[in-house]
Amino acid sequence: MQFNRIWRLDYSDEEAVSNMIAQKTFKVPDDLALSQDITKKMSAITKNHGLLLAKFNSQQLIGEVKALGHVIDKDRKTKIITVEWRRHNDIITPTHGEGYKNWTNRPCFEFPDYKIEQYNLLQMFSKAFKQK
Repeated sequence: MQFNRIWRLDYSDEEAVSNMIAQKTFKVPDDLALSQDITKKMSAITKNHGLLLAKFNSQQLIGEVKALGHVIDKDRKTKIITVEWRRHNDIITPTHGEGYKNWTNRPCFEFPDYKIEQYNLLQMFSKAFKQK
């Protein structure tokens, strides 16, 4: 499975994670409390992108991953994104400075290629979505 881009999405609580996984869809921005600026950036999320539901733990300075998603469809008119989710518990350790700033100040961001490699995100997604 190939992911063209990978995005981090914050979540409010464990119930929100469970609901997103159960519904298999979400609508930008209705299901995520996002500013208009972030919503505009999220409009770039489309088919074959990867989504990482992860919250920043400011005490331990880690990103707590709860689920991985594969975008399988996006209705451009309604902005409803259909996602195949996999529960996945993992930890990402952001780097100081810009990394912390992204995790603490941006509820949604796209991982640059070098971070995808640094965090082994492709391997994380490959394991979660491997063929059975």
